[in-house]
Amino acid sequence: MEIEVEGFIPYPRQKEFIDKIEDDSVKYCVLTIGRQWGKTLLAQNLILKWALENNGSTLLWLSPVYSQVRKVFDDIVKAIEGTAILVSSNKSNYEMELINGSKLIFRSGEKPDAIRGYTFTHMIVDESAFIKDEVWNTILKPTILVKGKKCLFISTPKGKNWLYELHQRGIDPDQPKYISLQGTSYDNPYIDHDELNEAMKTIPENIFKQEIMGEYVDTGGEVFADIDRYCVLPRWSNKVPGKKYYAGLDVGRQQDYSVLTIIDDDQNVVFIYRDNNKPWDVILNNVVTYLKKFNATCMIETNGIGDPLFDQLSKKYKDVHPFVTTNTSKQQIIEDLIYQTNTDSMKLPTRDLFPPLYNELKTFSYSYSPSSRRVVYKGIGNTHDDCIMSLAISLNSLREKKTKGSYYIY
Repeated sequence: MEIEVEGFIPYPRQKEFIDKIEDDSVKYCVLTIGRQWGKTLLAQNLILKWALENNGSTLLWLSPVYSQVRKVFDDIVKAIEGTAILVSSNKSNYEMELINGSKLIFRSGEKPDAIRGYTFTHMIVDESAFIKDEVWNTILKPTILVKGKKCLFISTPKGKNWLYELHQRGIDPDQPKYISLQGTSYDNPYIDHDELNEAMKTIPENIFKQEIMGEYVDTGGEVFADIDRYCVLPRWSNKVPGKKYYAGLDVGRQQDYSVLTIIDDDQNVVFIYRDNNKPWDVILNNVVTYLKKFNATCMIETNGIGDPLFDQLSKKYKDVHPFVTTNTSKQQIIEDLIYQTNTDSMKLPTRDLFPPLYNELKTFSYSYSPSSRRVVYKGIGNTHDDCIMSLAISLNSLREKKTKGSYYIY
């Protein structure tokens, strides 16, 4: 019986990569690419193709966690159920059998020991960079040594780990059984390239290179680059008639500092007040003095310890507004700050004028969650980020209040 199967229609870059992966002289294929490239869909179609073209084969799909395994398993079952191709599928152990005797086995990197003892003809390791190196070297690799025809690693990079070593083999002409392919999110014609260009300006360069461009980067993690380009203001400024001013107050906790940053409507820092280990009424009185000096619209962090201080400050100074710091709101204001500095739209004090801000910019870092695609910003180790948060809140004060027109005269 002959069955005709229609797979997906790859876009040009995908078709180019498929042709190279299908080269019979190549066994190990390392495909490192940016997000939303379509790598999982490509791999799902390839594993079905291999299963159908190789009667009685045994194929493995491995993902880092079972939630990913479940989704891929369900997607493939949905694509072929109700056809003569699928003989049986068992969701309790994530296995399926096809009409030609081929078996597809789906497993997770969370329980790699469940793979021991198998012999596979084909293997796909999804999001390979997030699989531990010992899983590949001690568990996966032995299962494909005897009968293995093709092993495909697909992933967005994660620093220069074991997958990077395999990638290096793929570009080495003395390793003919390996091939390495790299693609970017820009390859996908269905992605809005304007959004990718905007992301380039608002997220750290290392994240953009890794997550969008599919490049292997060192795990440096710096957020603010080329600091001396915009840390150029040699002195504080006085109030200029006709200009409007905006402030951000980050409230210190325990060993942290309370920091007030004031910027003008051209986004230049005009003054920073930083203090700790003093009674709150003293710090608030100083804050009020500087706010009145510039007649600034102020935002104060209000979650946690800032809540009662907001009430106290609002009694002494009318043009003050709450800012609630959450993971989402912090990411938004930090990425706005990144964008403004990357595009030379802000001027900050020099290192000599205000060392604390300069030092925080140098040590400010991030972590990236592939599952949520969320960037979490913070100082490296136990370093402070009070000045950066105050600066970002002042910028948000300008954003929020510039269009609302709530100004007060003292």
